Order: sequence, then structure tokens, then C-alpha cells
Amino acid sequence: MNPEMLGLGSGGSVLSGGSQKQWHGEVTQDLRDRLVYKLVQAIFPTPDPAALRDQRFGNLVAYARKVEGDMYELANSRDEYYHLLAVKIYKILKELEEKRRTRLQKQNMIPSAPGMPQAPMNQGPNMGQPQPGMSAMLENCLEKLRLEDP
Repeated sequence: MNPEMLGLGSGGSVLSGGSQKQWHGEVTQDLRDRLVYKLVQAIFPTPDPAALRDQRFGNLVAYARKVEGDMYELANSRDEYYHLLAVKIYKILKELEEKRRTRLQKQNMIPSAPGMPQAPMNQGPNMGQPQPGMSAMLENCLEKLRLEDP
């Protein structure tokens, strides 16, 4: 799977409708497309080629474009942009992991461990801030986002 297969690059632009910030000039459309691609890969890492024709996959790409655009508009610097995307990827992966765990528990595939701490959901005034213990995974997400950075 590559960005072109997702309809990114060469015409699959992710345009922003908000105000232009100075750091936006440092970020090419190609880079934004690659970051959307990385978001899709984080959520659905190894798709079957047939999945690319599925409407749900199209919805996933649209969601990744929206997330990227929101982070692009929200960030006040390129570093903050990468950080916001990494935090979002982390949250998405944790949510998917929790849903998978819940589904398996309902199917009695894994035992419910009463003494096992649940991953804390970050609500309230600190929403969007890193949780204790997530820094290593967050740093890993940041590194993956910057791998192809020109």
C-alpha cells in the first residue's frame, strides 16, 4: 500500500480552509499526503488489496484526511503538528486495542482480569495531554511520522 493507492498525492489534496500560519509554508502537500497515509497505516496496517475497494476503507481515508487537516489547523508550529498527530495516533490505537479486548472478553477469548489496571481515559481539562507511561509509545509515533520528512 502506498499514498497513490489511497488517492493521495497527484490530485488527492488535503486542503485547509483556515488561516495560513507561517509554518504552513514549511509543509508541502506531498508531506501532508504522506502523513495521511501514515495515519491510515497506523489504523489499518496491512490491508488486503481487495479492501482498497471497500467503502469502509474509503471512509477510513476520509477520516484520516479530516484528522490531519484538523491537526494542521490547530498546530502553531511544525513540531506541534507532528506532536498532535502522534497523540492522535496513540489515542486511536489505544481505543482500537480496548475495543478488541472488550470484544474478545465478550467472546470469552481472554479472561477479564479484575486486578489489571485499565488504561486511563484522559478527560477533563488535561484532555489531549499525554498520560503517564505513554511517552515511549508517543515518541515512537513521532519518530514514525518524521521518518520520511524531507
